[in-house]
Amino acid sequence: MSDLIKLFDDLDKLPSIPKVVKILISDLGNPDVSINTLSDTLSNDQNLTAKVLSLANSGFYKMSRKIFSIQEAVTIIGIKNLQNIVLTTGVTAAFQNYSKNRTSKILSHSFKTATLALEFCKLSKKRGCQLDENMCYTIGLLSNLGNMLISIYDHEKYSAIEQGVLNGRERDDIEFSEVGTTSKTIGSELVTIWDLPEVVSKSIALKVTNEDIRGLYQNEDIKLATLYATAVGLCQTIAEFSESPEITSCIVEAYNLEHNDPIIEDIDKLLTIINIDALNESSKEMFK
Repeated sequence: MSDLIKLFDDLDKLPSIPKVVKILISDLGNPDVSINTLSDTLSNDQNLTAKVLSLANSGFYKMSRKIFSIQEAVTIIGIKNLQNIVLTTGVTAAFQNYSKNRTSKILSHSFKTATLALEFCKLSKKRGCQLDENMCYTIGLLSNLGNMLISIYDHEKYSAIEQGVLNGRERDDIEFSEVGTTSKTIGSELVTIWDLPEVVSKSIALKVTNEDIRGLYQNEDIKLATLYATAVGLCQTIAEFSESPEITSCIVEAYNLEHNDPIIEDIDKLLTIINIDALNESSKEMFK
């Protein structure tokens, strides 16, 4: 058994999200929750409050004026956006005591994946995919947790895995060789420990194939966790190519798709909705 797997025998050694974040995620899932309730809960954690306000005032959300209070943030940003800000802040807080050299790049990629997944979900609904956009965001943001743990606790093996992937080897094969399991399994286990919704842990655990991507809009019997995993997996790939001048062509080649495929049509729409250069810049700024 690798040292990384043994970490799960001692939960105190694992990163944890603040308790108030779990409470807020639960509150935000209640359609009848009041703005006052959310504001009061957030105000109990001054560190989290400061980080939420900082993120709300970042260039990514493009507020017309500076937001000074949590109640104001909840009112102006809206509950759905607040949920994503709280989750992003909570995940960032979970890894704040670890070397940024081992976390920043992965967190940045996760934020890009989450942002793309949220908007892609809205487009996919028009194709009949019954996905919740905030759940897409959540799964996207947590999709790299396994990679994060490998990077934190054994960066040498993490680097070897990433180099192997660049050399064309299958990620799962390298991960089994280096750490005795896969990053998806590790991430799914951590999500379970964090007591987040089961569909999140199930989606993160799934390996997405090229066939899954190509069949995203064609298979009516696809299970919900697989549907989320596939949509988020596609957005992970878009995030990987986000600094390329030919993102769509990269996706076409990666999944052997046609340019007139509905998925590619939706990616083209996605890239008109999201300013990808601004997203790249914001994600770097947030986690530097």
